[in-house]
Amino acid sequence: MFLNSINYFRGIAIVFIVTGHCYDELGWRIDSFGEKFVANIISSGGAVFFVFISGFLFFHVFYRNFNYKNFIIKKMEYILIPYLVLSSVQIAYSIFRSKNFISSDYVSNILFSYVTGATNLGYYYIPFIMIIFLLSPLFISFIRTNISIQIFLILITLSIALIVQRPIADINIFQYVIYFIPVYLLGIFCSMYKEYIYKIISGREYVLLFLTIFLAAFQTIFYSQCGNFEKELFKYNGIDISLLQKIILTLFFMSFMHRFENVNSPVLNFLAKVSFPIYFLHPYILKAVKRLNIMFPVIFASYGGILLCSLLVVLVVGSSAMIAVTIKRFLPNYSMFVIGR
Repeated sequence: MFLNSINYFRGIAIVFIVTGHCYDELGWRIDSFGEKFVANIISSGGAVFFVFISGFLFFHVFYRNFNYKNFIIKKMEYILIPYLVLSSVQIAYSIFRSKNFISSDYVSNILFSYVTGATNLGYYYIPFIMIIFLLSPLFISFIRTNISIQIFLILITLSIALIVQRPIADINIFQYVIYFIPVYLLGIFCSMYKEYIYKIISGREYVLLFLTIFLAAFQTIFYSQCGNFEKELFKYNGIDISLLQKIILTLFFMSFMHRFENVNSPVLNFLAKVSFPIYFLHPYILKAVKRLNIMFPVIFASYGGILLCSLLVVLVVGSSAMIAVTIKRFLPNYSMFVIGR
């Protein structure tokens, strides 16, 4: 059964991803309490949402007739191939600008870029999620175990993730696997017991929203770092309350969007439909906008803030969506291999 709520949630998730990258890349000066608070809400939200949704759909869509080979082949076609194609564009551009691209170091750098997703903003997600897909037999075992073990596994992996945190500069893909596995497991769990979870949370979403706001405010007041918690894998840097906040916000959206299960929202439906193309294309739009920053540095430096970031989000999302629609129209049989499904 198609779930409008999860589909709409995907549309919200891609807006969160683009918003996080906009303020991160375009020189927004985050000085005031309000700006730090908003940044703490936005940071990493989209990635957590997407991982949760992926886990949710793994059970809802794929589990009953799961075929490992077919599952991996489809993911390679619709996710890995577009990633390789668009990463190659950035790599080719780097080669064109470089004078030493024949050296062995440059070749190793190219391979490193493909493996880690370092070619573009946010592309780390694809190598990471492909590893998650390859681990699908483990998640099948998770589904088939009893609920007490499932809850234990979610809690123990979450405890580890809160300590491990995100990798510095998004380059350690295996650290991301450790970091996001509890979110993926939670998505599966919530899909398995969705009706029961909806019943518990329904009418109490405000509690989850309050906890989200409280944790974001707590981070703003008591932590020097704004946004994501990042560190080397084997160093201790406290507890990542940002991840905890995003998980609570995820449960809020899961329940809140369930109210719109039978509501038709053309905007959210469209955003969900082109969410992966927007994900793949938006770094290139941001690069183009960032070049305008060179021409108008005073604008971004002096008036950067929530309003400007919001306008940039609309510009980047809108431009990415229009390009996606154009590519789908002119390459109807091949667009999925260029910009995703």
